[in-house]
Amino acid sequence: GRELVVELADPSLERQFSVDLSLVRSGQGRIHEALALSERALELARALGNRREEAVAMGNTGARLSELGRSDAAHDHYTQAIAILTEIGERRAAAVFEAHLANMDQERGDLASAKARLERALAVQREVGDWAWEGLIQGYFGHIALLEDKARQAASAYREAGAILPGSYRRWAGQFLASQAVAEALIDDAAAAEHLAQGRTTLQA
Repeated sequence: GRELVVELADPSLERQFSVDLSLVRSGQGRIHEALALSERALELARALGNRREEAVAMGNTGARLSELGRSDAAHDHYTQAIAILTEIGERRAAAVFEAHLANMDQERGDLASAKARLERALAVQREVGDWAWEGLIQGYFGHIALLEDKARQAASAYREAGAILPGSYRRWAGQFLASQAVAEALIDDAAAAEHLAQGRTTLQA
């Protein structure tokens, strides 16, 4: 446990332990514990002078704050993480947090900012060839199009997301397929019912 790590007096090991256990606690729904561990990882990364790990811990802390409904603090942490990662040339990692911020902007109703962030993130992920994130971002564009009452555009974005996502992302593919069906139903596309059934099957697999 953590006592052993502390006893070893190895800050680098404790930092990694804190990161890993924070993710476990988050998955268990023990978000306050996860936040404390993420903040500890951030503290240790700073003490070690590891800028990349500082930024990752900053972003992870933002995620835990978001899970607790502290959106303003989460937004600040994501913004700081992006700034550090951009400064040290870690564009791919910065793009991931940019996509997270886009989701927050969408939830706040700032669709223009959300789309701008997604465009920047998408350009980087295409450049580095990260198919998973490219697919996820296309799905996020679909969500925004639905909110803007652009069902045909939304259906197209969801369709593209499903075509891009690798097989290991079945849950996301299923969700996007179900959302695609909703968009298709809004434009009276006969394929809506079939795609909704396929989405449900994928999610249940």
